[in-house]
Amino acid sequence: MKISESFMIVPLLAGILLTACTSNKANFTEAQVKRLNDSIQSLHKQIDKLMILDNLFNSKDSLAGDEDGREVEVKNANLCINFYPTEMGKHGLRAQAGTIPSLIVRRARKITTAENFQGRGLLDWLIKTVDTYDPQGKGEHIRIKLVFGIYTPEFLANEQVGNELSRKKIDRVGVFLVPYSKATNKPLVAGDGKVYDLGGLDP
Repeated sequence: MKISESFMIVPLLAGILLTACTSNKANFTEAQVKRLNDSIQSLHKQIDKLMILDNLFNSKDSLAGDEDGREVEVKNANLCINFYPTEMGKHGLRAQAGTIPSLIVRRARKITTAENFQGRGLLDWLIKTVDTYDPQGKGEHIRIKLVFGIYTPEFLANEQVGNELSRKKIDRVGVFLVPYSKATNKPLVAGDGKVYDLGGLDP
């Protein structure tokens, strides 16, 4: 059952209550009936939002296996994240803009134009991340950053990515979702913690 379907009973019961109120106007003020009606309309809007989330995050039209996106160990993701600025610098993309006296790029790298992911897995990871790092604040104190990396042979081996997919991913730009503290702007994940590798690469 979808999330929104489980909530559909709420406005239904509220509608029955509203009907009972309007049928017994002697027992309810006009203001009370109006407040109830407004609450029902608000509930319908919330259900609409849940339906949108359901359609986005529970889609059956998803990729298979590792290309759906998945949790990976932060220590492995950091191999790719730390490699990214070094390699991008070889292509003239650096932290500080300016003139480069000579730039020789000896090998072309296959471009990444987009990333695919399966929404249900990502949503599950987001919920688990909030439960782990900000259970009281319900995510209010967390910022999720999309951090770029370049897939390295070590990462692919450590995360046991299959040979066929490894050949597709190696040396490609990928995206990792990393939870940061809003207060310190530092990553919350360390040690054996997990971040999220978005998954499928285009082209």
